[in-house]
Amino acid sequence: MEADKVIKDGDVVVFGNTIGHVMYVRNGWVGVDAYFTDTNHNNLLVNLFDIDESNIDVRLANEDESKEFKSALMKFGYHIKSDTGKLVKSHLWSAGEWVEVKSGESVVKGIITEFDTPKSVVLSASLDKTLIYYSFDIVSSEVRVLKISEKKKALSEFEAAGWHWDPKELRPVRIMPRSKPGQMYWSITDKFTVRCEADNMTEKHNQRYNSGNYFVTPEEANAALQHLLTYLDGLRIHCHDGHDDRDGCASLIGNKAL
Repeated sequence: MEADKVIKDGDVVVFGNTIGHVMYVRNGWVGVDAYFTDTNHNNLLVNLFDIDESNIDVRLANEDESKEFKSALMKFGYHIKSDTGKLVKSHLWSAGEWVEVKSGESVVKGIITEFDTPKSVVLSASLDKTLIYYSFDIVSSEVRVLKISEKKKALSEFEAAGWHWDPKELRPVRIMPRSKPGQMYWSITDKFTVRCEADNMTEKHNQRYNSGNYFVTPEEANAALQHLLTYLDGLRIHCHDGHDDRDGCASLIGNKAL
């Protein structure tokens, strides 16, 4: 086997129609502790199985095979720890849980607002007074529950920014002031400008308010816009032709309530 293809603890390997997680490699034996014996990943076996490399052809899984394996593992309540490579029982994530997600260079603390598949989690985090949604693939990300002290701080910042978590609706709701019916308010458009409209309490205005794209003074709206533009510039999101793709980022803001 080539030097860069040497099987190590924590790897995902394929042998025949079976794909599994390597618990250890020792004296020509590869021990797998979780493996699927079918190509559809419906039959997970969690027990120690030793492979004799001298008699059985075993290879490292490619990137796609490895990702599919890890995703299938999560459906059965297991995952491979990114730091140790060990197989562990997964935490059952749920909406309303405060977590920290590390994905590559990005680290975000927020509250889970959606968890409809074993592979993705959507966080809500407040940027100034605007709610920003982040989506992560937890197969390739590291997720942990915030400690009590961290949760208190995050919750305090969340509420100070004008948000409250509704445990019945399982969504963030605004706790900031709202203009009286017929009075003016300000919001940020999908062209990243500030507009002024009368609040007639229709669905459009309610959606902007509930999403956080709602300000009772033009100063607040302009300040939020500047924060937002600074944030997007920091992400350095560009199209392939080199032009800014800020319009494409509009869906990040306020649950499309622009």
